[in-house]
Amino acid sequence: MFGSSLRTALGSRESSASPPVSDPTFANVVFLVSNGDGSEGGTDMVDKSTTPHTLTYRSNAQMDTGVPLFDNPTILLDGVNDAVTTPDHNDFALLEQDFTIQAWVYPTDIAGGTRSIISHYRGFGDDREWIFQVSTSGFPSMLASPNGQTFNTFTSTIALIQNSWNFAVAQRENDIWTLWVNGFRGLDPVTNDFTVHNGAGPMCLIGGRQGSSDQNDIQNEWKGNIGPLRLTVGEAVYPGNPTAIGVPSTPFPEA
Repeated sequence: MFGSSLRTALGSRESSASPPVSDPTFANVVFLVSNGDGSEGGTDMVDKSTTPHTLTYRSNAQMDTGVPLFDNPTILLDGVNDAVTTPDHNDFALLEQDFTIQAWVYPTDIAGGTRSIISHYRGFGDDREWIFQVSTSGFPSMLASPNGQTFNTFTSTIALIQNSWNFAVAQRENDIWTLWVNGFRGLDPVTNDFTVHNGAGPMCLIGGRQGSSDQNDIQNEWKGNIGPLRLTVGEAVYPGNPTAIGVPSTPFPEA
């Protein structure tokens, strides 16, 4: 299994900040991908939110015990048409709501191209909505479209570390956009009041984005591993946009 050749990293990184006082109201967690059962090569890492979405593992996407996090397997993506997808749903419509994306990612080829962590996007018609991605220099960005065509882009000044687990966060709170990387704020709060476009059917993808009307046209594929990932909509997990946040040392709660 090619996943076993990736270097196993420490399961967490601690910042100097205390963790948030509480996790989000679980009813606002609309997507929670976490904790497979340990099967190498399996496809059992599922959505454990209150309204679970069916996940499809495409191409060689699979569970990997070689690069675990919190003693659990993670999703291995080889950067060639791999992704984990779920059909369009109103849960992924950000609109004008507060939201927080929290993702554990382990990149193995940052310079090889722009890499999508998670997206609700289709490069067709007016279906470009939002993407949380990483540039070829390793800087995470949150892209959100007001019109289905163009993007407002919010970029961290702190880069991910290659061949290591990283905790990346994008958030909107009261029209204030912020990003954190490994516990530290990489984008000072930016105020931008707009409604994120809600298109007509793009899939939600972990590890890529849909490039056209063809659901098999997966672009900006992630290369490496993606661990637990949580999307909270209707609530900001880190109120007040602090300069530092706590980095989880355990999996996200499932209730």
